[in-house]
Amino acid sequence: MIIYETNRNIGETIHEDILMNRLDRLIKPVNNNFFGLEYHVSVTLYDKTFLPCVVFRHLGKAMELEFNSLHEKVYLGVTNRKLLPQDHVQKNIIERLISQNNTISLSDIHKIEKCKYSFPEEFRKKVDFNPTHYFLARFRDESFENFRGSETGFYEVPFNNEFENIVEIFNSTLMLQNGDILELKNYTDWKNNEDNLKKIHVGKPFFTCYFGGYHEKDFEEKLAKTRINFKE
Repeated sequence: MIIYETNRNIGETIHEDILMNRLDRLIKPVNNNFFGLEYHVSVTLYDKTFLPCVVFRHLGKAMELEFNSLHEKVYLGVTNRKLLPQDHVQKNIIERLISQNNTISLSDIHKIEKCKYSFPEEFRKKVDFNPTHYFLARFRDESFENFRGSETGFYEVPFNNEFENIVEIFNSTLMLQNGDILELKNYTDWKNNEDNLKKIHVGKPFFTCYFGGYHEKDFEEKLAKTRINFKE
């Protein structure tokens, strides 16, 4: 499903309010514990590069988080309450800013589509990474697929299926090639059965695109304004 498509031949670029309105109507947002509301999409750039996994995050929210990080007092540890030098803390934060995400710009985007690799939030919340990162998903057609937990929110899609068809999650559980189900009490259980496991689907990398005004708190605030502007 195409969410937004522009035509550079006539000088068209993405308008943030129109994009926000279409995301609001067509995509179910994900709640990130750190960045708040975000949207998972697939993107085609003007040079025809296809990026299957892209996260839209609010620029103002990200700026506020980093600003607060730069100004908070950070201590060496619980037992050693020695205050760390501020320049050391800032260097760590700057390193995180540079390396933690691949970034793209709205101005580079030609087409935005629904992302089939985004794991549904209602099931993502049910994934527990203890005692192992592995989990088993049951689909509507009664098939089962193995997964290794990922923080990205994006996963390889099983052949001939869709994440919308998931009906149940079994944490620390995997399926063997013969169809037997293996409950994992620790990673040794996985290692001892590694050669007999059915394929394990892993997380996919993603790019990040920030937009929204620095004066806005987050996407929730931007959504409220957009809904008024596009009121029918």
